[in-house]
Amino acid sequence: MDVYLLRHGDCRTDGVRRYVGQIDYPLNAIGREQARRWQGFFLRHRPDRVVCSDLLRTVQTAEEVLGLSMVVPVLEPAFREISLGDWEGVPHKDIKRDFPDAYAARGADLAAFCPPGGESFAEVQSRVVAAFDALRSGASPTDILLIVTHAGVIRSLLCHILGIPLGQMFSLGLDYAGLTHLEFSRHGWVVRVMNICLPHGG
Repeated sequence: MDVYLLRHGDCRTDGVRRYVGQIDYPLNAIGREQARRWQGFFLRHRPDRVVCSDLLRTVQTAEEVLGLSMVVPVLEPAFREISLGDWEGVPHKDIKRDFPDAYAARGADLAAFCPPGGESFAEVQSRVVAAFDALRSGASPTDILLIVTHAGVIRSLLCHILGIPLGQMFSLGLDYAGLTHLEFSRHGWVVRVMNICLPHGG
């Protein structure tokens, strides 16, 4: 069984570093072009099933990748990005300035920290792993599965598969429209490639 994890394309609206979790940003023009670069690859490696988060930026990424010729993606809310509650859309520098204790607490315990009204990465990992295991159990050994989702979701899942402490998740680089390939065998999951990005025209 082959599973491709594709992060959505670029959705930034300005150059400000913000906390972006479940704000429903669309792709920008760059993000749409990044997603289209994968059309040829997935025509050659046609997925048997496509699942994506129900947030607009992942849905649009899947649409650009699949075009009109492949399977219709299934929306799965469990693959949403982390909810950051009151911090959604707020610039990093503003949180650091206005809530220094909370900012420091997040850095000290990334896995367990929960912003007001939001969720922790430990909670994200729990829902993501459960949804991922359900997909695998319902698939055949020869299936190709494409999951279009978010950086926090992919990092949380990879930490689980690789046995990496969740607090070290940001040591896993993951760019917009970066592709990770997992293969399931009798030995369990194997990470074949991680965060592959296609150049323009690739």
